[in-house]
Formats: sequence, structure tokens, C-alpha cells
Amino acid sequence: MERDLYDCIAKFGSPGFYTRHMKISQLGKAVATAVKCVPQLKTVCAEAGLRPDGKPDINEDHLGIYVKTAPPKEQPGGPHAQLALLRRKRSQRLAWIGYERSENDGLVPVVYLYCSERYAPRVAQNLKSQFKSNLKRWGNDFAVYKDPAITQEDRKWFVGVVRRLVELAQRQRSHTKS
Repeated sequence: MERDLYDCIAKFGSPGFYTRHMKISQLGKAVATAVKCVPQLKTVCAEAGLRPDGKPDINEDHLGIYVKTAPPKEQPGGPHAQLALLRRKRSQRLAWIGYERSENDGLVPVVYLYCSERYAPRVAQNLKSQFKSNLKRWGNDFAVYKDPAITQEDRKWFVGVVRRLVELAQRQRSHTKS
């Protein structure tokens, strides 16, 4: 019972209880992983043509980086600008790329898209056909999770999902014009 009580207190974020099972070597390994992961996620953004905001978003349940709303000035028609067509008005963030902790699967790669109300229904329809059960929606926000059965390396998966989102944005733009 004592262990259950301490675990419960740890869930509420009390540092003395939260870290009670950690060994320094495990903490060092976790820090090293986070330090390596953030530059990798920035590289993923660059490969996909996106502009990260440069700040890591690290929590006990996730690790990732946000993508700025404004596209790079040197790429006015690039992937970032295309994807930005789907964004919410007056939002500072367009997307989030990173990992979330899953009790069953460990760290799971995920891409969030913060979509405008105007485009959300059609984006949802297109994403469902592509990602099926690996898609979650909250209002106008979408999360695409990597299926644990996919053996493709995470970097390529992230870039592939972003490219798929850019294709959807291009279709939305052409559909709106017609």
C-alpha cells in the first residue's frame, strides 16, 4: 500500500516521490536521449521543408518541437507555406513533431497539425483514408501516430507524414479555387 501511495503522489508531480525509482545512470541516459532527439527533430523539419521554432517541448509524457506558423522567407511557395494554408488564424504554431509516451509501445512518433475550422472536415476525411486508426482528432487539431508495425525509421516516417499533409494542403487550395 505504501508503494501505491507513493506512486500516486508521484503522479501529482511531487519531485521527491517522482524520482524515487530512478538511478543516476538511467537519468543520464534519458537526458542524453533528449539532447540527441531535439537536433534530430530539427533535421526532420529541415528535410520536410518546415521551420521549427527552435525550442524543445519536453514533458514527462512527450518530447518534441513546434513548427512556427510563418514559413521561411526564402521559400514562399515551399512545403511550409503550403501547409500554412491549413493553419488557424492568429496562431503562433502550425504543427508539432515529436514523441509521446505510450504505456504499451514506449515512445511513439507523432505529428500534430493545428488546422483551421474551414479546412478541418476535409483534412479529417483525407487523413482518415491514409492513416485510419493511427489518427486522433480534437476539434480542429489532428494527431497522426506511427503504427508500431511500421518498420520504417522514424526520420523517414516524420518526413513522409509531413509530405502527405503538404499534399492535402495543395489539394485544399486547388479545391477552394475551383
